[in-house]
Amino acid sequence: MFRVKCFCLHVLLAFSATGLAANGIDRLPGLNAGWAVLLMCPLLIAAMLEGQHYARTHRRWPSSGQCWCAALGMVLCAASIALALAGLNFQLGAVSPVSAHPPTLGPVMAGVVVTATIGLARAGYAVGLASELKTPVPD
Repeated sequence: MFRVKCFCLHVLLAFSATGLAANGIDRLPGLNAGWAVLLMCPLLIAAMLEGQHYARTHRRWPSSGQCWCAALGMVLCAASIALALAGLNFQLGAVSPVSAHPPTLGPVMAGVVVTATIGLARAGYAVGLASELKTPVPD
């Protein structure tokens, strides 16, 4: 469905690139990139690359169920990497203990965020497939 090692490498590279870009934007007066960009862009970029790879190797659209399973796996991999990087930042002292504790989300809001993130990965996967196959997304 998707290559876990390559996906993780793509996510790490995209985290680095978007982190540098967000840091640079935050240094400009009056601008704030927001860290949601740092969390969502790597997932979207890596999902698109995996969709393109699947299309190149199989030359067809996967079933809808395969796309959703791949998206769920991608979100789990990206979340694991994000948590590992956050723990590393905390251990290295790059993040203060006060800012290391994100605001708590209620269970309903947490469900909405997780569902939206899986949908974003699915959309990125479909965009990668469509760009490589040069066909519209099937119904």
